[in-house]
Amino acid sequence: MKRAYIWFAPLAVLVLFIGLYMQSRDAYDAKVAAEKEAKRVETERRNAETARKNKEVAEQRRLDTERKKAEDLAEKERKAAEVKRAEELDYARDFAKREAARYDNVVKDLTESFKTEKVAKEAAEKAIADMRDEKKFIVEYVAKAQANEKALKELLQKLQKLEEDRLKAAAKS
Repeated sequence: MKRAYIWFAPLAVLVLFIGLYMQSRDAYDAKVAAEKEAKRVETERRNAETARKNKEVAEQRRLDTERKKAEDLAEKERKAAEVKRAEELDYARDFAKREAARYDNVVKDLTESFKTEKVAKEAAEKAIADMRDEKKFIVEYVAKAQANEKALKELLQKLQKLEEDRLKAAAKS
């Protein structure tokens, strides 16, 4: 019987070894599975983090693009407003120049008309003065002529009286 127990010890050791092997293998498999799970979870976390970052980057790029479009639109509107303002200023400047030239021409015409009217007025005043002088001369001349006529009439009357007196005296003589 001693011989029958001899096999029992190696068999027990073998069973014990198989049990320990299976247990360590299960532990190893669990450890590997836990590592794989941890790696998968880490990969998922990284992928989620990357996806989140990509979404943030995409959202930021979209916002940047919209901001850039808005800035470009605002810049175009500002430039268009500047061009429009410059055109309005050019139009106003040209209009002012045309108006100034027109007013200068009007002023020249009015100045020439004024000078012409002034010359005409001076000529009319001179003509009026000449007419007054001529009237004065005529009045004086007529007065002198009337005085001369009166004097001549008196002289003729005196001559006629003398002639009558001479004829009376000659008739008496």
